[in-house]
Amino acid sequence: MMNNITEETLEKFPLVKNNEAINLRVKASDEYKGTTLVHTIKGDSLSIMAYEWGPTSYNPLVEFLECGDSIFRKAYSDTLYLYKKKDGVVMEFQVQCFE
Repeated sequence: MMNNITEETLEKFPLVKNNEAINLRVKASDEYKGTTLVHTIKGDSLSIMAYEWGPTSYNPLVEFLECGDSIFRKAYSDTLYLYKKKDGVVMEFQVQCFE
């Protein structure tokens, strides 16, 4: 988990845009105001609004991320895939983009 989350956090972690693809490995993650903040293995940082929808609730992406996991999303797609490093499970999340 990351420390020192402030109001300037979203400036350091740009929100993924609709036309952006995602293909990265996770180094660390945290949650800030409903957004998952991700540090990548390559040293990049971004924020993602993605949720796993269940019949009665939804769970944010941050609840499932661990160091070494991979995230993939095609540009203009509302689906994000989380590939779990430990057990090889693939999970689907719905992404919300604002641009």
